Amino acid sequence: MTLTATSTPRDVDQALAALWSQAAKVRDSWKAAASSAHSMIGERARYVTRTRCEWPSTDTEAIERLTAGIAAVEAWYAETGSYIGAPGPVASYNVSSGQRILGKRTESRATLDTLESQIDALEEIYRARRWSRFFLVTSSSGHVHSTMNCSTCRWSTTFGWLPELSGKSEAEAVAQLGSVLCSVCFPSAPVAHQGGKITKAQAAKLAA
Repeated sequence: MTLTATSTPRDVDQALAALWSQAAKVRDSWKAAASSAHSMIGERARYVTRTRCEWPSTDTEAIERLTAGIAAVEAWYAETGSYIGAPGPVASYNVSSGQRILGKRTESRATLDTLESQIDALEEIYRARRWSRFFLVTSSSGHVHSTMNCSTCRWSTTFGWLPELSGKSEAEAVAQLGSVLCSVCFPSAPVAHQGGKITKAQAAKLAA
């Protein structure tokens, strides 16, 4: 379907939800390649929480060091005809793996650039009209928000789109979802319909 400035909020947000889902998977692959680069140059992660870690260097620095390390090994072999004693943080037996990591990182970035361009084009339609939107918290028991940037959410919060409700009123959302609207995002909704929570399983089912 070709979407235009007059397309329905539901159709635009349905397409955006699919693009966001694709971008999230590619972004995970892009980040995984960086994590592999950190490991390959000998770094170890320090876990800040059970699911969040920090590396001694940035992802960009790790990729640069891996690239330089591979180049050093290849230059050494070209000069000496042997991998023995090659300098740098990348072992000779890791060169091919390192090259795959760099290739995956480049491929993922190119795919992300394409997806983000498509997302921005559809968001431009939204920015010109500004209809109501509804997002489910899917990472835990949570609320329904009007934006993924609500001040009550954490950096790790994940969301599911509800394009079927895009453009609808709060009353229509309440009729379908019940008492789960975020009181910050929807201050004008009846108090009885604010602040409830929906379980992770319920959110995943609704967002599917």
